[in-house]
Amino acid sequence: MWSLNLLLYSNFALSLSTTCCFSTYHLFWQKHILEV
Repeated sequence: MWSLNLLLYSNFALSLSTTCCFSTYHLFWQKHILEV
């Protein structure tokens, strides 16, 4: 049970960090394209 909880948590953390990274990257490119 504990290992399953840990697996779910790590999966959630991974998806959260991926989403954060992707949105930051997307915002950066939008800014870059607008400036050019």
